[in-house]
Amino acid sequence: MDTTIDQKVSVDKDEYERLNKLVDRLIEDKKEMETEFKQIISSILNEVEARDKAAVSDGKVSASLQEKIRQQEQTINDLQKRLSKLQNSKLGKLQMKYWELRKRIR
Repeated sequence: MDTTIDQKVSVDKDEYERLNKLVDRLIEDKKEMETEFKQIISSILNEVEARDKAAVSDGKVSASLQEKIRQQEQTINDLQKRLSKLQNSKLGKLQMKYWELRKRIR
């Protein structure tokens, strides 16, 4: 049997509903990730401003500020690991493909 580009793909109702639920879940996940990302960026900007204000006149950084910097670096490393795990997971790969499809459609 020859296949053509015009050939339609048939999907049963259960599969269609499952895919719709998955798309909805991906949209919710994206919104949550965007919110979390904005909060993290805001926190980092606040920390940078605090670091600028807390720097000692001779150029040394206080111990509490060093600890905050270390915590921010740890947060960034954790987020990079989470992003890497998401990109390597099946759901994450599907999410990335979905975002690419949405970009092409717009």
